Amino acid sequence: MTQQHTERSQPTRRMQPLVVVDEVESLRSFYTEKLGFSERTYRPYGDGAFVSFEYESCPIGFATPGALPDISQEPTRGLMVMYEVRDAEAVHRVMSARAGDALGPMQHAPFGYYFDARDPAGVTVRFVQVTE
Repeated sequence: MTQQHTERSQPTRRMQPLVVVDEVESLRSFYTEKLGFSERTYRPYGDGAFVSFEYESCPIGFATPGALPDISQEPTRGLMVMYEVRDAEAVHRVMSARAGDALGPMQHAPFGYYFDARDPAGVTVRFVQVTE
């Protein structure tokens, strides 16, 4: 058995992007109350915290500097996270009822439809329906 085959035989359980932010408290209400994500984990640590959310089966995590071992001490800037959805208009309609002006309008692009939300940490969360 090759080294590469052996390494791949160990299944990855889950991939989760982790974003370093100044604080997580405002994100907790934004992601759960405005966007309808589920909060999976919340762990205060020292002067900071780690929190993770999930939209359907797609997770995202946030941590403050020092909340996890060997994490960047600088907050992440200019990040966009994309979630591919089956029906962007339906998702936008449901989220609009809760999020109000936190959501941008539905947009059409050559690949399909999308809309954006910007969280309190400045991360752009894009929901995309590919129609090609």
